[in-house]
Amino acid sequence: MNRIVSSPVIRKPSLAPLPRRRRTLTPPLPPLLVLVLRVLLVLLVFWAEHLSFRLAASWHCAFDDSPSVRGRVWDGASPPSSSAAWIDDARWRAAAQRRDRRGTPFHVLVVADPQLLDMRSYPGRNWALRWLGVKITDLYARKSWKAVTGYSRGKSGGGLDAVVWLGDLLDSGTETVDHREHSAYVHRFHLLFPLPRASTSSFSTLSSSSTGRSSLTPPVPSIIVPGNHDLGLHRGSTALAAYGREVFRDTFGPTWGVREWNGWEVVWVDAMALLEPEYWEGDGGEFKAMRRWLETGMGGGQVTVPRILLTHIPLYRPEGTSCGRQREHSRPIRQGAGRNYQNELDERATRYLMRLVRPSIVYSGDDHDYCFLRHEGYTSPLDGKTPVGETTVKAFSMAMGIRRPGYHLLSLYAPLPPLEVEDPDDPETPVSYTYTQKNCTLPDQLGTYLHLYLPLFGSFVLFFFVPKLAVVVRTAVQRRRTARRVASARANGLPSAASTPHLGNGAGGAPGTPGRGGPGHGHKRSLSRTLLGGLPGSRRVSTAEEDADAEDVEAQFPGLLGGLAHLDHAGGYYGGGPPTDDEHGFDDGGEFGAHDALEAGGAGGAPGTPGKGHVRRVSRVWLWEGTSKPSSPSHSISLSGGPASSPSRASLPARIARLFQRAFDRLAANSLLAPLSRHVLRPVVRAARSTWRKLAAPFVRLAGGKGLGGPLGQAGAEAVAQTWEVAWPAVVCWVAVAAWYWV
Repeated sequence: MNRIVSSPVIRKPSLAPLPRRRRTLTPPLPPLLVLVLRVLLVLLVFWAEHLSFRLAASWHCAFDDSPSVRGRVWDGASPPSSSAAWIDDARWRAAAQRRDRRGTPFHVLVVADPQLLDMRSYPGRNWALRWLGVKITDLYARKSWKAVTGYSRGKSGGGLDAVVWLGDLLDSGTETVDHREHSAYVHRFHLLFPLPRASTSSFSTLSSSSTGRSSLTPPVPSIIVPGNHDLGLHRGSTALAAYGREVFRDTFGPTWGVREWNGWEVVWVDAMALLEPEYWEGDGGEFKAMRRWLETGMGGGQVTVPRILLTHIPLYRPEGTSCGRQREHSRPIRQGAGRNYQNELDERATRYLMRLVRPSIVYSGDDHDYCFLRHEGYTSPLDGKTPVGETTVKAFSMAMGIRRPGYHLLSLYAPLPPLEVEDPDDPETPVSYTYTQKNCTLPDQLGTYLHLYLPLFGSFVLFFFVPKLAVVVRTAVQRRRTARRVASARANGLPSAASTPHLGNGAGGAPGTPGRGGPGHGHKRSLSRTLLGGLPGSRRVSTAEEDADAEDVEAQFPGLLGGLAHLDHAGGYYGGGPPTDDEHGFDDGGEFGAHDALEAGGAGGAPGTPGKGHVRRVSRVWLWEGTSKPSSPSHSISLSGGPASSPSRASLPARIARLFQRAFDRLAANSLLAPLSRHVLRPVVRAARSTWRKLAAPFVRLAGGKGLGGPLGQAGAEAVAQTWEVAWPAVVCWVAVAAWYWV
C-alpha cells in the first residue's frame, strides 16, 4: 500500500510590519499573585455588600426573648437602672413551657425615617450627584430590608408579627403635589419595603407548613405613623394642611388610631397637629376629629391593658437630658424649630398627650439617632410606679447624617393578672405586663465606600505607581547627565557618542574604533553637512577643512554607502540597488523597510531609477533627494527603550486636532462663513488655546513636555491599568450583587 505523504504547506510571507508591543516601565505581576488578589477582593466585596447585612440581622441582632420569658417586672422601689429593681415572675416562663399563647412573645419591628430621596432632595447638589444618591440609598434600603425581614428571629423562635413605621416615609412627600408623581413615589416605597407574609408569623392563623410563603398569603399587620415630611408642619394655609392629610390617608392609611396586638393597645397620633395653633382654638378646626377621639375615647375610663404611644416627634424633655451610650452624636436632643420641622413637642402638648393616652411605653422618631430616657414625671397607669420609658429609634436610611442606620425589635408578652390580687377574674383588676426591646444597627455603607473601597483603590494605584515613578525619575536623571556630558564634549571640540548612537558600543575604545566616547567619529552635524554638500542642486562650500573631513570619513568608514562617490549621481545607490543590512552593517530592518517603500514610491519606478525624489539614510539620518519632500517618519521611544507607538499612526489627540484644523480650514475657505470664522470663531479659539496653554503648562512640564503621553502619563496609565487588571472581578461581583437585590 502506497503511503501518501502530504507536502508541507508553504505560507506566503507577510510583507506587513510586525506589531510593536509597547514596553512597560515595570514587569507585570506574577499570575499567581494576581489570582490571589482577585479572590481576596471578590470575598471582600461579597462580605461588604451581602454577608454583613445578613449577619447584622441574624447573628448580631435578634429578638431578646429571654428576659421576658423569665418575667421580670418593675418593683417600683429601686431606681430603674438597678438590677434589683426588677423581680422575677415565673408565670410567663410556665406558660411558655405549657406552649400557652400567653408565653409566646409578639415580635414587632419598629422602623423610623426611611425618608426615600428623590430628585428634589438636596437641591444644592448637581443633577448627577442627586441621581447617584437616589440609586445608592435605594439599593441600601433594599438590602437592609431584605436582611431584616428575612433573618430577624427570636431566641424562642418565630419571625416578625407586625411592623411599625414612625413617619417620614418620603423625603419630598409634602412637595410632591401632582397625583401621578406622588403615586409613583408611593409605589416606589412599597417596592423597596414589601411587608413579610403572615405565614412567617407565629400569631398568624395561616400555618407556614400548609401554605408556605405564597404570594397569595396576606402580609403581616402594620401601622404607619405620619411624619413632618409626609404632612408638613407650621403651614399657614389650612387648605394645604388638609390636602396633605387627605393624600396620606388615601395612600398609607389613617393619621391616628388604635390597634390591639397580643393584649396591648398600640396608639398612634398625628404629632404635627398638636403643634398647629388651630388645634388649640375652638373645637380644633381641621383637627377636631383627632381632638375629640383623644379627649373622649382615650381619656375616658380606666386603663386595664398596657398601652404603647407612637409619635413621630419626640416628647418634651429638659434641656441637656442624656440619651444613653448607644447614641452616635455627642449632643442630645434639644429643642429647636424651623421650616417644616420641630425637634420636640412643646411642654403643653406633651402633658396633654400623656394625660389622655396614659401609655406605659413611648416610641418616637424624627431625630435620626438613638435616644432612650425615662420620664420621671409620668408613670404607668397599671401600677402607678413604673416610669414611662421613651425610645427614639434610629433612621433606617443611610442619608440621614448617621454612620450606622438602625431599627428596633420589640417583644410583647400578653399581660397577666398581678401576683398579689385575690380575684384575678375581676375585670377591674389591673394586669401585670412585661416586654423586651433591643436596639439594632445596620452596616456603615457610606464608610464602606469612603473608608474601604476608595482607600483600597488608591492604595493599589499608589502601589503600582511608585515603582514606575522611580523608573521615570531615574531615566530623567540619566538623560540629564548624558546631555550635560554631550554639551561639555561639544564645548571642548571632542566627538560625542550621543551624536552617533549607532556606533556607541562601549566606553574607552581605541582611536578610530566605533564605541562610546571614542574619537573614531566626528559630530553628526559636520558629517551631515559634508554629505549634504554632495547632493545635486545643493549649495556646496568648498573649503579645505570640509574636504579633509570628507576624506577622513571615507577613509574611516569605507563601507558607508559605498563611500561618498555615489553622491555624484542624480539618484539611486551605488551599485544600482538598495542597501542591505550586510552591506552597511545596520541592524534595523524595520527602518530599511520604510526606506525602501519611500524610495520605490517616491521615485516612481524601480530602485536606482531617478524620479521625483527618494529617501536616503546615512548614519541613521534620513535624507530626501528630489523636488518634493514628504513628512519624515517619527519614532517615539518609551522610557524602557522600546517604541512607544506605531510610527505611522498618530495619537488620538493629534487626530482630533487635525480634524478640527481641517474643519476650520474649510470654514475659512467658504466665502459666506469666512467672516464669521475670522471675526468670531478664530478669536474664541485663540483665547481658548492661550488659556489652555497657561493652565496646562505646569502639568506639561511635569509630564516631560508631552502631557498625558509623557513619562508620568505613561506611569499613571500603567498603574490604573494594572489596578483594573486586579480589581475587575470585584467590580463584576458588586454589579452582580446589586442586580440580584434589584430582581
